Amino acid sequence: MWNVEDVAATPAPAPKSPAYSLNSVRNALRIIRLLQENEDISVSEAAAALGLGMSTAHRLLSTLTQESFVIQSATTKRYMLGTVLTQTMSAQFVQDLVSLARTPLRRLVDTVGETGHLVIRAGRNVDFIHVEETSRIVRLTSRVGKSLPAHATSSGKAMLAHLSPMELRRLYPEETLPSLTPNTRTRLDELERELELVRSRGYAVNVAESEDDVDGISAPILDPNGIALAAISLAGPSQRFSAAAMTRRPPGGGPAPVELVLETARELSQLLARA
Repeated sequence: MWNVEDVAATPAPAPKSPAYSLNSVRNALRIIRLLQENEDISVSEAAAALGLGMSTAHRLLSTLTQESFVIQSATTKRYMLGTVLTQTMSAQFVQDLVSLARTPLRRLVDTVGETGHLVIRAGRNVDFIHVEETSRIVRLTSRVGKSLPAHATSSGKAMLAHLSPMELRRLYPEETLPSLTPNTRTRLDELERELELVRSRGYAVNVAESEDDVDGISAPILDPNGIALAAISLAGPSQRFSAAAMTRRPPGGGPAPVELVLETARELSQLLARA
């Protein structure tokens, strides 16, 4: 006869999740991540990128579409992120990120004397979501609400540098890139070489690549896995805030602007990890 204490002390076996269920969830998440790196994709592109059969990729995209995680263009039949992800999750993330970044970014701007932005990436573009302006009369004004090509900005390059080579090639399937100024990188191989440098030193620069006579510097805000969630940037007139000035220590001593940008980005990465 069984003893009640023996039965109570024996742990019940954990329910097993069917393998197909876990694979479906994982592949659905992989599709969402793929869409975050590309403006839109076709069924065949999703299948090829993730190593899935056409029918499997189509079923996953159809299911995500039904739940509004993905939408399909009526004209091109290509898929893109739906309202559930682009509005609800992004809005909350932006709100939390701005709350965390406001004080450290203000301190950075007051110390260096140039305008600072908080930036996120949306596919091949970057969106400016918060600004702290310097009090100098001649300054870069707010870009909040604007989008620019990621490859032409310091913040975009700071985040692109943390993509894998495969992810970068998926994001930029063409060898040529659009130009905003004579200084903009217009070849993918040139961008790839610069991103190697960005990875090695931890920051990116913009020397009049997105706008004439405006230079900038940026460092990424990383999650614990090294994924670039956002970036902070400082930018100002080229005559005052040149690439040389970014790395130059002030006459009275203290850290150079690049050191302060890196320090602030690390601080925000830690704050975000604890949030």
